[in-house]
Amino acid sequence: MNKQFISMKGFIVNEEDNTIFLMKKGSKDKLNIDKWQVPGGKIEFGEAPTDALKREVKEECGLEIEVGNLYIKPWTWIHTKEDGNQSQVVAIGQLCKPLTTKVDFSNQTETDDLVDSQWVSIDKVLEYDLTVDLIPSMEEFVSIYFKFKNLNLSIFDIAK
Repeated sequence: MNKQFISMKGFIVNEEDNTIFLMKKGSKDKLNIDKWQVPGGKIEFGEAPTDALKREVKEECGLEIEVGNLYIKPWTWIHTKEDGNQSQVVAIGQLCKPLTTKVDFSNQTETDDLVDSQWVSIDKVLEYDLTVDLIPSMEEFVSIYFKFKNLNLSIFDIAK
């Protein structure tokens, strides 16, 4: 049986040093081994998108976040399971501020397969081996980020 899920993804930005938080995939996802992505995951039934994003980020990497107003261009991918069933994931990225910076992988679930993390300079993030589906959305984010920086504005001031 094919299924579709909505996933919230956190573009966690530290404006003090112009970095974004990335996580590295492990070996469970054969198409994305050692590729980098932003943290996040599926919205559970009845859960608010912002609550899902906070929960997933805390689960995957231990960070506490404040969710901002900027939504990043959605992206999608299809995952085929061993039994041939497919799941389509629609990912919605949202700008976030870190409230904590200590990474903790101890709360990951068996479906999480994230093995490393880094704070990456936003001007270098597109040089990383990102998951293919994420690249157009990350390109859009980088463009928006530097438009605001060039105007001496905070990206977190969007739609306040």
